[in-house]
This record gives sequence, structure tokens and C-alpha cells, in this order.
Amino acid sequence: METTRSVTGQIYLQLKDEISSCRLRPGARLPTNLLSQRYGVSIGVIREAMAKLLADGLVLAHPMRGFSATPISAGDLADLTIAFIGIQSLCLRRSILIGDEAWEARLCRSYASMADLAPANQKGKLTTKFGAAHEDFQDALVAACDNPWLLSLRSLFATQAMRYKQICLPKAATDPDPMGLAELIVEAARAREVDKAVSLLSESMRINAKRFQQRLEADESHGFLDQDNSDSFAANIF
Repeated sequence: METTRSVTGQIYLQLKDEISSCRLRPGARLPTNLLSQRYGVSIGVIREAMAKLLADGLVLAHPMRGFSATPISAGDLADLTIAFIGIQSLCLRRSILIGDEAWEARLCRSYASMADLAPANQKGKLTTKFGAAHEDFQDALVAACDNPWLLSLRSLFATQAMRYKQICLPKAATDPDPMGLAELIVEAARAREVDKAVSLLSESMRINAKRFQQRLEADESHGFLDQDNSDSFAANIF
């Protein structure tokens, strides 16, 4: 029994990574028989893993039709942004209130690492390396938060947000000064100016989300986000 739970956990983590990184694209069908063959496990293990992914909001269950990766949309991104800003702000408040010198040092290192990277490539698009560094910076901001419920919700929202970044980041044009708000956030956090830091963080997240939302709206208007990807599973992972 313990071995079965361990295998289910491993498959769950593998599928979670592939869906959140969009190697399994939003809307793609996820046939349990093909997944079973791919991972060399029973269909029962796949279904147990799918139950966990359902709880994460990463897959949808379709009666008599199996499972699919949860679609993305501009409207869903708008809702996610509101929720994510709320949770990230609460976590940041707690971090600023109780964060020690080690937290400040990590925050400064994370910011410095991000600042050392060129945000855009020669075509003026945000780079994936800068995106990863920005993700680490967001994690560092809330690293001192000690509320497990807030952190659990934040992890859930961050996983959902990652899917949008994977789709939109390579296409999104940069802002005139993508590092500007980050520096101000760090300064306010280190000065323990809670309301100022939260306000700046919220503005920064809204700016990024708006850029991604515009990209999604453009894709939707051209039919690029058609979610009926019935054949995309095999194309994406086999």
C-alpha cells in the first residue's frame, strides 16, 4: 500500500510539472490509457494522480470522456490575478513584520541576480531566464511568512500563474523599465514600510498580468487559444 502511494505521488508530481510548464498544453486531452503506457503504471495509479490534479485545478474531468488539462483564458487570468495579489500581499505583510536579517539578505541576493540579467532578447521579448529570476524574487519576498495556509494557497495560485507565463512570456513585449518597481519594493520591504511595499507589489503584479492578458485577448480573437485539442496529447508527449 505504501509503495502504491509513493508511485502515485511520483506520477502526480510528474504530471503536475508537465501541465504547469505547458509541455502538456492547456485544453489537451489526457487519456488515462496513454498515460498509463507512458509512465509504465496502472490506470488506477493514473486516476489517483488525476484526482490530486483536479484538486489543484490543473485538470478537468469529463463524464465518459476522461480528463483534460485545464484551459486558459484572458478572463480566468483576470480572476487569478485578483486572488494571487491578495494572497501574495498577505504573505508579504507577514514577511516584513517578522523577517530577520537572513530574509533581507536572501531578498537582496534575489533582486541582484534578477538585475544582472537582460530582461529582453534582441527581438524585444522577455527572456525565460529573466522570468525564472523574477519568480525567485517573488518567492524571496514572502520567504519569511510563517502561515502554512497562506503559503499553501500561494503555491496553488503560483502554479496556475506559471501556466500563463509559459504561454505568454515568450511573446510579451517588455515594459520600459521592468526593474523599476522591483527596486522600490525591496527598499520599502527593508525599511519595513508594509503598506508601501504591498502597494508597489500589487501594482507590479497588475502590470505584468495586464501585459499577459492583452496577449491572450489577441490570441483569442484570432482563434489561437482554441481549447478543442483532442489530438494534442500524442503530439506533445510522444
